Amino acid sequence: MPNNPLKTKWQAKFLGLEVHHPDLQAAGDEIEFFCNRWVRGDTQQSCLTIVGQPGCGKTHLLRRIERFARGAQVLAHQKRSETVGYVVTKIPPILYWFWPVLADEFKRDQDWPKAEGMDADLLLWDDLGAENDPWKKCIDAACQIMSRREKKFTVITTNVVPDQWAERFDQRMADRFLRNSIIVDLLAVPSWATAK
Repeated sequence: MPNNPLKTKWQAKFLGLEVHHPDLQAAGDEIEFFCNRWVRGDTQQSCLTIVGQPGCGKTHLLRRIERFARGAQVLAHQKRSETVGYVVTKIPPILYWFWPVLADEFKRDQDWPKAEGMDADLLLWDDLGAENDPWKKCIDAACQIMSRREKKFTVITTNVVPDQWAERFDQRMADRFLRNSIIVDLLAVPSWATAK
């Protein structure tokens, strides 16, 4: 059990994070709200982008969101059916991507990941911007995917700071980061390796 856990029971149970910086608590709050919206199928602010330096906990949080969501798929199915008044036909599919590895597929002109990324109910997209992409093939594919995900649930982690999104990705992608989204800023959070 952490010495300084996140403040709510849900956060302590599902995120399991030691709060050594106040921005981690703010992240916990946003993630709890996001996961609640996902369960209910409420697509207001359906994109959550977690920005921070290496080692600050972005991937940990993404994996914890994944673990919660996989455990709550049946609950999400039931809640969404109650909301719309009829039985939703399928359990919401969840997809995890480690982008630097998947980006190699786009560099080899493989398009098969696009359909999966466009169709997933919840896309957990780790380390966007960490790929080497001199010809912008990966970013072009990412932009196409994000364009189709405007009202679908997406969680992205990136080391690229918001001021550099237009330059690093391009203006179209930067715009898609900001549509219907919440930005969780962990840039001031130190690496866990140095946290005391």
